[in-house]
Amino acid sequence: MNAPSAVLRAVFFVSAFAASMLFLVAVLPRGAMKYSEYSHYIAAALAFLGALALCFRAIRSGLLASPSVRWPAFLLAFVKALAWSYLKLAVVIGLVFLATFVVVGVSYKDAGALSTLFAFWLALWLAPAMASLATGRRLSAKAENGV
Repeated sequence: MNAPSAVLRAVFFVSAFAASMLFLVAVLPRGAMKYSEYSHYIAAALAFLGALALCFRAIRSGLLASPSVRWPAFLLAFVKALAWSYLKLAVVIGLVFLATFVVVGVSYKDAGALSTLFAFWLALWLAPAMASLATGRRLSAKAENGV
């Protein structure tokens, strides 16, 4: 395994783990973490298993494989994909949360503020995983086309 593939896999796993932890904290009832002194460890273990399953699936599908490229080319492709992924995710997440808050009945002013906060914060954790997938696809396509 070459270094760019290892970096893509590590970044994808860490991002998936962070997103899984956020999802579990948001989904679990507020009192669920207080029932046992080990509940935080159980939530972390569940998030770890979820991230491991996502990473295993992405690796087996060939989504995180990259040809051996030089570091400047790899970093340029990854940073560009990271910036675009963050912008796209922030817009999509913001619109989804805005629509959800408006449907629930939150005022437009509060809905706009909350959706902006969630959009920028959640996209921060999801963007590295999306950038890893996009970089792997882009570098593999360039290697296949001989560019």
